[in-house]
Amino acid sequence: MITGTNSRRRATGFTLIELLVVIAIIAILAAILFPVFAQAREKARTTSCLSNFKQAALAWNMYLQDYDETMVPMWTGGHQGTPGAYGGNYMLWPFLLNPYIKSWQIFKCPSAGDPGGVWGGGPLAWQGNWQWDASIGYNYLDLSDWPNCTDTAGLGLSTVQTASFTVLFVDSALQRTTDPLPTNVETGYSVIQAPAQYAAIIPAPITCTWYNGANGGWDWTKKGPTPNFTGWTIARHTGGSNVAWVDGHAKFQRPSQLWAGTNFASGVAETAVQVSDQNSYPWGLHNSVIGSVP
Repeated sequence: MITGTNSRRRATGFTLIELLVVIAIIAILAAILFPVFAQAREKARTTSCLSNFKQAALAWNMYLQDYDETMVPMWTGGHQGTPGAYGGNYMLWPFLLNPYIKSWQIFKCPSAGDPGGVWGGGPLAWQGNWQWDASIGYNYLDLSDWPNCTDTAGLGLSTVQTASFTVLFVDSALQRTTDPLPTNVETGYSVIQAPAQYAAIIPAPITCTWYNGANGGWDWTKKGPTPNFTGWTIARHTGGSNVAWVDGHAKFQRPSQLWAGTNFASGVAETAVQVSDQNSYPWGLHNSVIGSVP
């Protein structure tokens, strides 16, 4: 006679407690890893944006050589008066440099916003808007003149004292009175203002600058840890900006590095920002020093 013993197998699977523990572990890992992934993605975008800056700087220097060391003007084409609607028959600096690049996307930082769909192939996607909404801003008032509020004129390279320490391009975004420190949801803006230019130019009867009486310069009169206005520059890359220099190199800079050599600080209005140390001021001295602007 065959005898045996009976045994019951334990049912496979998770208990409710075990399942909740696994879910909690996954949630903790996700909370830890998602910011890391986001930082890695932004790092990749920053690098891609920096590459765009280098290519734009290379195109700028190619233009410089083709035009007998005359720097590209901010705009040209017969436009009169203050800036109007997009379009018109004028050509901004991205239009003038595009033949050397042949890709408008170079002027769009991957981290920058595009609320109007200008860069996304929609009905507003054409070169008239791309010129204005470039998220690479040009140091237009140091590298070109704007006499009598008509066309601007590029200056000769000889006016630049130190090519390796003169700002050419900076990350930029549209700065409004209601949104003076824009985030990446704002569109780009193709020009930038140096910290000391507003106060130096506004009293001048000949040289023009863009401003609306409320912003356009660098202003820190409101209380808070950050300035009110920063001349259309934006620290869109983890607290800093990509910057290209006249000699063609590009690198990451903190906001304080951009206002170096000035008295810019909390409590200082844009009408009072002046160059305090010419050797530390990275924007060039043309149209920046009070008393030197015609």
